[in-house]
Amino acid sequence: MIARLLRLNAVGNITKQFLKDPITDEEGNITEEKGLHESLCSDGRVHGQMSTTETGRPRSWNPNILNWPSWVNDKISDGIAEALKEAHEAGELPERFECYLGEKPPSIRSCVKAPPGWCFVESDYQTAEIRGLAFISGDKNLISIMTEPDKQFAKTLDGDYVRISYDPELGIPDKYNDLLSTDKVLAYDESGNTISPKADLHWSLAEMVTHKPREVLNKDVERKGLGKVGNFSSAYGASPVTLERKIEQDTGVKPEEGTGQAVLDALRKRQPVAVGFLESMEEVPKEEGKYQAASGRIRHCPLGRTTGREAQRIFAALGREMRNFPMQESVAATAARAANWLLKYFRDNAFKARPLIILYDSVVTLCPVEEAIEVAKLHQRFMCDENTWTYHKRVMNYPIDTEFLVRWSTKPKGEDLDYIAKAGLPLPKEE
Repeated sequence: MIARLLRLNAVGNITKQFLKDPITDEEGNITEEKGLHESLCSDGRVHGQMSTTETGRPRSWNPNILNWPSWVNDKISDGIAEALKEAHEAGELPERFECYLGEKPPSIRSCVKAPPGWCFVESDYQTAEIRGLAFISGDKNLISIMTEPDKQFAKTLDGDYVRISYDPELGIPDKYNDLLSTDKVLAYDESGNTISPKADLHWSLAEMVTHKPREVLNKDVERKGLGKVGNFSSAYGASPVTLERKIEQDTGVKPEEGTGQAVLDALRKRQPVAVGFLESMEEVPKEEGKYQAASGRIRHCPLGRTTGREAQRIFAALGREMRNFPMQESVAATAARAANWLLKYFRDNAFKARPLIILYDSVVTLCPVEEAIEVAKLHQRFMCDENTWTYHKRVMNYPIDTEFLVRWSTKPKGEDLDYIAKAGLPLPKEE
C-alpha cells in the first residue's frame, strides 16, 4: 500500500506541475495556459530560469525541469504503468498506449525529443565525485584505482579479459585460485606488457568487504549494493545502519547485520587519506567556518548567535554537508565551465549547436546531425582534455562517456535507433 501511495503521489506531483488544465472562457476557448504549456515560448521551446545551488549544482524554476531525482522518475514510471494497466482492464486505454503494457513506460526525460534532422550529444562524467575525492584529498591509493589499469586482469588474443591474479589487499582465500586463468593466450602491448582494463571502483570495494572474487558474486547485489552504495554514500557521512538500509533499498536484498560497518572498515583500509579528509571537513564549521574550492567558490558555514545544544546540532548538520562540498562543487564547476566554453565556441564558429541542458555531472548539446561528430569532439576537449584542476601539484580532469541520442538520457530503440544509424552516428554502447 505504501509503495502504491508513493507511485500515485509521484504521478500527482508531475501532473500538478506540468499538466495543469488551462483556463477557458464560457465558449471553451483557452484564455490562459497552465502547467508546462504556460512556459512555452514563440519558438515552441521551454526557456526556464536557471541558477546554481550553494554547491554549484544547477537548479531551474519556471518550470523546474531539472531537479527530478531518479527515484521520483522511477515512481512516476511505476505509477503510469499501473494507471495504464487499470485503464486497459476497464477497456478505456487508447490503442496508441497499448505498446507500453507489460513494460516500463518511457521516462519523463524521454519526452524531450530532438527535432527532425537534429540529435542530442550527451556526455556524462563517470564516478566523478569519487575521482574528485581522490585528487582533492591526495589519497594515492584511491588515485591509483581511478587512474591505473587493474593488473589482476589481462586481455587475451581473443579480446576477452581473464583473471590472472588477486590483489593481496582483498584477502581472498586460496580456495578461489582455480578461477585464475592458466590456459588462455594473453595479448601484449608493444613494450611486452600485458594489457589490463581500467579498475572497477565498485567491484574493488565489494571484493574487499566479502573477501570473495567478483566471479562468484552477484553484480546486482554485491557490486550495486556493497560497492556502489558504499563508495557514494560514505562521502555523505552515512552510518553503518544507514548504509545497510540503503543497500536493501537499492538491491531488494537485506544485508547481514554488520555489513554497514564492514563497508566503512574496508573504505578506511583502502583509502585512509580520503577518509581522513572527509572527517576533517566535518570540523570546518567549527574551526575555519568556510571552505574555498579550487574554482574560487566559497562555502560559508554561518552559525549566527546560536549556542549550547542547538549550536552543536547545527554544527553536526553543517559538518555532514561540508563532507561532500569539495567534490560536488568541483564536478558542478567543471560542467558549468565546459558549457560556457562550448557556447562561446559554437557562436564564434557559426555552429547551430547549443548546450541544451546542463546537469550536475553532464552536458547535453542539441545540434544538427551533420554537426554531431564535431560536437562530440568539442565535448571531449572542453569537458575533459582542457578542463583541468590542480590539487596537491597533481593535474586532474574528469573523463567522459558520450552518446548520440534522439531523446534526452534515453537509449534509442526502434525508430530512434534507425534514425541514429541512418545519420551515420555511432550507436550506444551495450551495457
